[in-house]
Amino acid sequence: LTHKDIQYATVPLAHAFGQNRAVICSVYTGATVHAASRLDMRRKIACIERVNPTVIIGLPSYYSMLVASKPVLPRLRAAVSASAPLSPSTQEKFEAIYGVPILVGYGLSECSPVIATQTLDMPRVAGSVGRAIRGVEIRIVDEDGNVVEPGNPGSIRVRGHNVMKGYYGLPPGEGFDESGWFM
Repeated sequence: LTHKDIQYATVPLAHAFGQNRAVICSVYTGATVHAASRLDMRRKIACIERVNPTVIIGLPSYYSMLVASKPVLPRLRAAVSASAPLSPSTQEKFEAIYGVPILVGYGLSECSPVIATQTLDMPRVAGSVGRAIRGVEIRIVDEDGNVVEPGNPGSIRVRGHNVMKGYYGLPPGEGFDESGWFM
């Protein structure tokens, strides 16, 4: 994101993803942000053509609607999706129509909110949420807390500078395993 970008944010700005990705990133870089989170989907489509953004921040349902309605977006250079799984089919169709990537991310409000994301400079794999962001560690563990081999099921554990210290009003360590990893 740069000061030349115009972001179109369709995510709720009261949510950590909207606050961090739409508001704080725009303030930090000097980008313009247009927030449309309170509009119904039909009005968001009309608004996006008028704004003509360079970057879209949206939920997967919004990208499905853009694929179906195909508004003209000549300046678009990237899109960001999080908050729910993005269908590989929707991602593929969007990228074919607009010629730009949808960068998929994953996170939790407890992690300010990003844990992993795809970036413009990395190969993207359908269904992937990319790599851990700088300063964050991720591991997948079994029910006994042992790290599992790649491709095996397990639970996500995360630690890093972005992880909260604890839940207000709950005992210290609540939500963390015995090694200090957030569960």
